[in-house]
Order: sequence, then C-alpha cells, then structure tokens
Amino acid sequence: MDKVTKYRNILTNYLLTLTKDWPHYPSEEVKAILDQTGNHFLVVYYGWTDQGHIHSVPIHLEIRESKVWIQENLTEIEVDDDLVARGIPKSDIVLGVLPPEYRAFSEYAVG
Repeated sequence: MDKVTKYRNILTNYLLTLTKDWPHYPSEEVKAILDQTGNHFLVVYYGWTDQGHIHSVPIHLEIRESKVWIQENLTEIEVDDDLVARGIPKSDIVLGVLPPEYRAFSEYAVG
C-alpha cells in the first residue's frame, strides 16, 4: 500500500472514530466529511441551539504532496499526537495552523 492510501485510511478511521462519540445536543449533528479524491478530511458540526443556527468545521486535515496537513483544529484534541500514535511520522505531518516561518521550530515537517 502506498503512503497516500495508507494516510487516507488512517484519517478516515480516525475521524469516524472521533465523531462517533463527539458530544453534542440532540438538535445538532457531527459528521466526518471524507473526500478521498481531493484528500480533504473534515469534522463538520451543525444544527440549532437556543441562540440560532450553528455551523463549524473544528477539524480539517488534508493530504498534500504525501504529507498530512493539519489545516484547522479548533478543539482541545491533540490531533497531531493522535496521528503519530496511529502511525504517521512527525516528518510527514505539517502544522498548517502555524505560520510558515514558525514551522521550522516545531518537531514536525515544514511543508
């Protein structure tokens, strides 16, 4: 299995597991959006509260040039640590949430 296919499978299983037990109210939904062709993997949170309509993308992961980019993480979940634990080396994870000039100071890939 090539690296991109392996990473697609890891991200798919990770987000499906994550969203299965995601806490939410009955009037809200949490879904994993798994774009296997475009290599975008998202958690979408939407529905209604007493304050009105909500719609959020708290997690956005992308496979780009055989690396996993964490494009968004608006949660307290340590997504980077979870991905390493699932078999993706730090050298293949880019913290896209960091400005490019700061990525070299992380333990992860710069891009």
